[in-house]
Amino acid sequence: MTACNGGVTATTPVEHVVTVTPTTTKASQGPHIPTVVKTPTRTTAPLQTSDADIGKLRGLTIRFWYVYPDVERIERGEDTLKTLVGVFNRTNTWGIQVVAIPFDRYEDLFQKLESLSSGDLPNLIVGYSDQVAALDGRTHLIVDLAPYLSDPRWGFTTQEVQDFYPLFWDQDKVADKRVGLPFYHYAQVLFYNLTWAKELGFNVPPTSVEEFSTQACAAMAANRYDKDPLNDGTGGWVINSEALTLASWIYSFKGEIVDISGKGYQINSNETRDAFTFLRGLYDAGCAWQDVNRYPNSAFVDRKALFITSSTSGISAQEAAFKDANSKDEWTVIPFPPPYGKPALVAYGPSLAAIKASSDKQLAAWLLAKWFMAPEQQSRWVERYGTWPVRVSAEGLLDQYKKAHPQWAASLKLLSYARNEPGIPSWSLNRWVLQDAGTQLFAINFSKADIPALLEMLNQTMNELDGQF
Repeated sequence: MTACNGGVTATTPVEHVVTVTPTTTKASQGPHIPTVVKTPTRTTAPLQTSDADIGKLRGLTIRFWYVYPDVERIERGEDTLKTLVGVFNRTNTWGIQVVAIPFDRYEDLFQKLESLSSGDLPNLIVGYSDQVAALDGRTHLIVDLAPYLSDPRWGFTTQEVQDFYPLFWDQDKVADKRVGLPFYHYAQVLFYNLTWAKELGFNVPPTSVEEFSTQACAAMAANRYDKDPLNDGTGGWVINSEALTLASWIYSFKGEIVDISGKGYQINSNETRDAFTFLRGLYDAGCAWQDVNRYPNSAFVDRKALFITSSTSGISAQEAAFKDANSKDEWTVIPFPPPYGKPALVAYGPSLAAIKASSDKQLAAWLLAKWFMAPEQQSRWVERYGTWPVRVSAEGLLDQYKKAHPQWAASLKLLSYARNEPGIPSWSLNRWVLQDAGTQLFAINFSKADIPALLEMLNQTMNELDGQF
């Protein structure tokens, strides 16, 4: 099997539903649609959220565990998160001091976390929702942040909550517990060569799988019948069988991965079968091909692919590849087209979760997490790593970044098409099961007739693993 200040009396959080259309700057306006957002409303019913002695915050030291973003792990350049922690240490009014400890992988962080005694535990961690939910199910170490969120002194106002993109805000609710705050996000998208497409006779990106297939096959034919024999067998879409890519295609076909109840999987469906059949058909027709390189950035620049799949984290690398090749081709970012209706893509990203400790350390962890959520910190993170911010107001600080990186700006316009990756605990394992199924889907000895059996086995395996959590 193959990512702050405010009175002391706490109140009961009560959720009500409002309809909100996020406000965006002119440059970022896209197909945003009204969204139902759950926001906390304060009542007069008293509830003590924290009995922390605020005086104990002065000079208090807490531990913060995090994971290097992919680009940081590869380049080992500036550690932006550690730099931000340094700013917090110097400027927070309570004198809280944070010791930041990095890890290379999330698996390493969570394995270390479960192996430690209570006295050695961190106070705030970075992790994906499924990892946090799995940890909480096994250890009950995760703090419910709902009382802090609604606290009139330490929490967020209703307006601040509504400033979060609803998709990201909702990802950290597990039953009635808020296990984290969204930190930053990426999305799985398609890169599309606008210049080459126009030369092939296509003036707009595909909006359906039929148009996607037509354009991909035209690119394949162009390479097959040109004067260069070395590019025969290329063109179209470079196959990507990663879990988030398959999930994006499944969602574009109106399929589901997790059962509507939120428990277990329902991936063996007509919609998923149609998605897999389409992808295999694209491969059988020669309009999708396998690149030996893990990252097909060069193939995209060299016009061996009209489409490639990437995380939005790969936008900067693709920009660099075009620059290095001195290519003048224009390209953009598009979602996964559907057979009909709206396209789709999968958004994903880690959250900040607090670990149970003394009341003063829990409060300090909350204050650090809230500080990371401020638009100023969010915008600096975007400028370093090309992530999506989790708050709408951060966009207003990114005008220059959007001008310098038009593909990133284009990606943010796709937010209304995005869905979160599954957040149930077993997804940590089942994402690899889905990826393995994708590898089989594009195997040489596989055919469309094998898809029903593949999906039946996939559904069975994923639900068996889910039963272990």
